[in-house]
Amino acid sequence: MGSLQGRDAIHAEVDVKRSSKDGDRTSPKAGASATVSVRADAQGLELAFAPKLLEQATREAAAKAANPDLSSPINDVLQEATPADINDLVGFAPTLLRKIDGATLKEDRADTFEGKPARLIVLDLPMRVSSKDRDSLKHYEGSMKIWLDADGTPLAAERVQRYEGRKFLISFSTESNVSTRFQHVGSRLIAVTRTRRNTFKGFGQDNDTTVATRVTVQ
Repeated sequence: MGSLQGRDAIHAEVDVKRSSKDGDRTSPKAGASATVSVRADAQGLELAFAPKLLEQATREAAAKAANPDLSSPINDVLQEATPADINDLVGFAPTLLRKIDGATLKEDRADTFEGKPARLIVLDLPMRVSSKDRDSLKHYEGSMKIWLDADGTPLAAERVQRYEGRKFLISFSTESNVSTRFQHVGSRLIAVTRTRRNTFKGFGQDNDTTVATRVTVQ
């Protein structure tokens, strides 16, 4: 993927949608979406948010300051549109290499992707947590599937990681599922769609959060 780590200039829109659900609720909490205008080149990354969106976030923050029990869906979704995360989306090759660093090859075979021939590699991912958190973990599973075209360019990836542990005599479990589709634009590998679902159970919580992003290159 060395040829896909360039910084060709691009202009894109990134749409981010976030929804969540507590285990004791029959329906999801109010979700929200945001659109970010992105310009990226060798000089850096520039993000632009619509004034209306920022006004909504300001009103929401003021209301929550007056009543902490209120939800803050706009500000929650904006926390998913950080410069670091969007920089990853519009130049994903270094991120992908970082995520598979130290992985063990489990399978390498011919497959299909969206009806076309592809190469599938399956990796066992190493556990990366701090030494402090490692002490409380009792079980870990991590794997990633990557589909490649005939030239070795990534077409898609699916990553699953599960943790189980015990802290303060309380058991907990968490699972992360990430599905990403790629597009090769110039010297960039763009994550044109990514759906990330995180679940957590423990310490009186039962949360299920999904964040979906879409990058449209202009």
